[in-house]
Amino acid sequence: MINEELIYNLDYITIVPNNSDYLELIKYSIKNVITFSSESDIQKIMNFTSKNSVKEIIFVDYLTEYDEIIKNIDKNILINFVFTYKASSFSDYNIINMYNSIVSLLNNQKINKLAFIDKALYEKYKTIYNNIYYLKLDIEKTNKQLKQKNYIGILNSDKDPKHSFYNELSAVKMIGKYKVKLNNITEETSNFLKIFNIKNKKVSKDKLFINNIINLDINFSSTSQYNFLKSMDNETPCIIGNNDLNLPFELKDDLMVKSDDNITEIKEKIENAIKNKDEILKLYKGFRENYSKESRKLVKEFLGKDLIEENNDLLLSVIMPVYNVENYLEASLKSLIDAKIDNMEILIINDGSKDKSEEIIEKYLKKYPNLIRYIKQENHGIGYTRNIGINNARGKYISFIDSDDIIDKNYYKESLSYLNDDIDVVLCNWLTIYSKENTSETYASDRILKINNNYKKILYSTIMASPCNKIVKKSLYNNIDLKFVEGHKYEDLGTIPIIMLNASKIKYIDKPYYHYIIRKGSIMRTSIGFDMIDIIKILDERIEKYVNFSKEDLEEFRYYTYLFRIEESIINEIYKMDINERSQYIDYMYQNILEILNKLFNSKIYKEFLNKLDDKRKDFLLKRNKAIIDREFSEFIDNNEMIEFKAIRILYDRDNW
Repeated sequence: MINEELIYNLDYITIVPNNSDYLELIKYSIKNVITFSSESDIQKIMNFTSKNSVKEIIFVDYLTEYDEIIKNIDKNILINFVFTYKASSFSDYNIINMYNSIVSLLNNQKINKLAFIDKALYEKYKTIYNNIYYLKLDIEKTNKQLKQKNYIGILNSDKDPKHSFYNELSAVKMIGKYKVKLNNITEETSNFLKIFNIKNKKVSKDKLFINNIINLDINFSSTSQYNFLKSMDNETPCIIGNNDLNLPFELKDDLMVKSDDNITEIKEKIENAIKNKDEILKLYKGFRENYSKESRKLVKEFLGKDLIEENNDLLLSVIMPVYNVENYLEASLKSLIDAKIDNMEILIINDGSKDKSEEIIEKYLKKYPNLIRYIKQENHGIGYTRNIGINNARGKYISFIDSDDIIDKNYYKESLSYLNDDIDVVLCNWLTIYSKENTSETYASDRILKINNNYKKILYSTIMASPCNKIVKKSLYNNIDLKFVEGHKYEDLGTIPIIMLNASKIKYIDKPYYHYIIRKGSIMRTSIGFDMIDIIKILDERIEKYVNFSKEDLEEFRYYTYLFRIEESIINEIYKMDINERSQYIDYMYQNILEILNKLFNSKIYKEFLNKLDDKRKDFLLKRNKAIIDREFSEFIDNNEMIEFKAIRILYDRDNW
């Protein structure tokens, strides 16, 4: 789970003992897993939570080492537990101790949520506490079409005295014509196989399930959903003992033995399941659909979010909005062709261009018909066009490129392995090109910001709001139905911060793969008008709707995301205006963002910033801010003689500004 190459912004992490029978189920159903194997992992987890934005820790079962983590982590991090053992396994001294430790934490109000895999334990506690959940864990469906051989897989262990391991082998011997497939053969098992002349094959755990005519997992204390589901998904009937899978009656009759000691019953179940395999798999198909649906519902209730994502035809959709860029478009398209990877599309959307852009598009469309798709529309603006692109994209991931910029040929190629690993966002630096001789690199991870958190260095960088240096999982837009702001400039500032706040796993490629070309007449070069005021207001409303911020986190976000944009793009513009224009503009600022400005200027982090300034600058800003909040800013501008301090460039908490 922990990958030093990645940057994390996780609502939660899930800590699982590395020998847990439920590890694969938890990886698929709950995700964000860190396996725990030794005391050395304590510090690893502590370091991870301190350097990344982790809000909750889900502990699976109980280890004594968990106590040190719980004692020392940030008090704002919520503690949740999942207990995977069943009440029927409480004859084991270690399991009952584990259970008692978790109940003690629950009684002492150390646990925010507790989930049980065992329905009986859930029913016992749900009437006592409000924070009790029931979980059914799922695995990814494999749907492998495999050639079945003359083997019976024995899925449980000879090390557990509660398993019917030797009774299963005895039943296979009674039938006589099948070999057994085993994962682990101890000396006792080896002797048993020799005495009864049972033909066998030792295989790895992954191969234990497959290419068998039938599998056995008869255990009356803790039958694993994983073994049963994986076997049945591979179209191999699995005979089981008592469990809480809630099988329909017909499947119970075919697959569940009533006694683990009745060798004759086990033999008859094997023979019946082989004979009626097709009917059993048909019944299982309906059960499987319902099981996955219920599992998803229960996990969503426990986590407070849905983790399932939609299927997509392609891996990557590159969306290019086009509007009157005939002099730049060919170079932009050529850079995309040079950078293409397999399983990708280029979706070009012509937003009502009046120049020769369409001729260039059609030339490339004719040359690359299997790579390029083309949408033509009347002019609606960049925000609307980006939304059309997302709605029509066939890729799991979305990348935007403006049609007057270019990308490096290695951008998508280097990103490919991370996209295949299901990373939420891959991003790179960009190279601003003023001319052939004049370029500068802008870093997507702020290199000066004095915060010891890699995720926040990305969140608060100046180019965080751009979609163009990012490859984003489409589901991040769709899961919260988030659209780019339409009808305004700076449409990305109203959208991308929300995406970044909802991204869990981020790969930062520290290379300038996006080339941002400065040209006269581009959207970002035109006058600001009232758009920045509108976007700041929209972003603040969306933050309230889509992000669960603490007061401190919200203050910090406003400071680093709003402040320099408000100073440079809203307030500094006022000094350039004549009196009539200024009056209208200031009134509009009062109407839309005065409350935001009040919160910003009175925040703890802003006050700390002021205290770093010399007395003259600090005094000016305090008086100016008071004039804004008191709706007396016009009078302040007319009467204030400190002209050299009016146009201010706020650069966070850096030494110089």
